Amino acid sequence: MKLTDDDRSELLEELLPIPPRTAIGAGDVLAWIENERKAQCRRGQLASAFAAVAVLLSIVALFPSRRGIDAQSSSSAAVELPEAPIIAAPPQPPTIERIDDNALLAVLADTPSALVQWPDGRRSLLVLVRPPEPR
Repeated sequence: MKLTDDDRSELLEELLPIPPRTAIGAGDVLAWIENERKAQCRRGQLASAFAAVAVLLSIVALFPSRRGIDAQSSSSAAVELPEAPIIAAPPQPPTIERIDDNALLAVLADTPSALVQWPDGRRSLLVLVRPPEPR
């Protein structure tokens, strides 16, 4: 059975109903989207402003007030300054002595240690230490 054009139209109308003329138009949808984007932008700007104010307040809270320091210094005009510390001569650098392998092992007499020569010719000192005791 072949459908005529009228039958096809009726069948399509039943399957895919045509929206009524009171539906929202494309211009209205675009205007709604634009309004939502503007509102979202305003919310973002408001959040940024609150964040900036919070950062400024935290910076102000972290640094002491200069007015309090100035008031204290002006109220006590006869404050004695401490004497400048006497700077001693710079300390002498430690004396470095070269010692041989036997003297090095003698220094570590009570500590398990060994001198190792690697296949590439390098020499290393290995010292066994105890792990720290748990507290």
